[in-house]
Amino acid sequence: MFEKTLKDIKELKIQGATNVAEESLKALSHVLKKSKSRSHEKLLVEVESARKKLFSARATEPLMRNIIRKVLYELKYNYDSDLEETKKNALLKARKTLKEFKEHKKTVSENGAKLIKNGSTIFTHCHSNSVVKSLILAKKQGKKFKVICTETRPRFQGRKTAKELVSAGINTTLIVDDAAMEYLSKADLVMIGADAITFKGDVINKIGTGLIGLAAHKMGKKVYSCTHSLKYDPNTKFQDEPIEHRDPKEIWKKPPKGLRIENPAFEKIPAKFVKRIITEKGFLKPGNVRKTVKKYYKWVNF
Repeated sequence: MFEKTLKDIKELKIQGATNVAEESLKALSHVLKKSKSRSHEKLLVEVESARKKLFSARATEPLMRNIIRKVLYELKYNYDSDLEETKKNALLKARKTLKEFKEHKKTVSENGAKLIKNGSTIFTHCHSNSVVKSLILAKKQGKKFKVICTETRPRFQGRKTAKELVSAGINTTLIVDDAAMEYLSKADLVMIGADAITFKGDVINKIGTGLIGLAAHKMGKKVYSCTHSLKYDPNTKFQDEPIEHRDPKEIWKKPPKGLRIENPAFEKIPAKFVKRIITEKGFLKPGNVRKTVKKYYKWVNF
């Protein structure tokens, strides 16, 4: 089961931060249950090996890493002589953290909906559950507004956004990515998700977000990122967030021989271009996310 989960994550058969975190936790649970280690020290070595494999399965998955860190933290610092009880408690606390994460999504969408004003036009890129839920909630609150979303090549995640918004009765326009500059001028603000938040407060999001952020900044348009603070990556204090590069065939299935194709999945939008990061703990200045995580999720930085 563990090796299959690794393979499925690497091959993008498991997608979405919550799904990846959930399946990774199940895989680690399987490792713990099958473990033959009879000492705390040997168990930690075994789990550390599994952690490294899970962390390397996908370049940009801070939520998954933080949930796995929760297990390791509990195993390392909250244990007793009963090894089986220690494993059980560690998994219970990690599952509780993941459950709370899911529950907090409602709070994030409630905070996001506060941004939406009657008559406003919102620009968004790619697909973010937090952004979509914020927009749908604003619609349910009786607000009238428009949304412009990019199709988001090469996997067209923007089409998913468009389908969900139209199904909710929201006035939605889909544009090609290259039309972003033209349509940003018609928007009042930008709402994006986040695949990761760095130590400095930079937002890692779908490729194309950096250009949109730069253009929005030049136009005086405010950019907001809607996400849970557990998307924070503590490793970025020491190194840049690794950017996942995906199969070139997503761009061109049968390219000319000798042609080099690069397909980065994400990029950085600097903190200075982001007005606020909308989280379960409120509207945070980008540079304050790490402080919030340290306060409420101390085990992330252990």
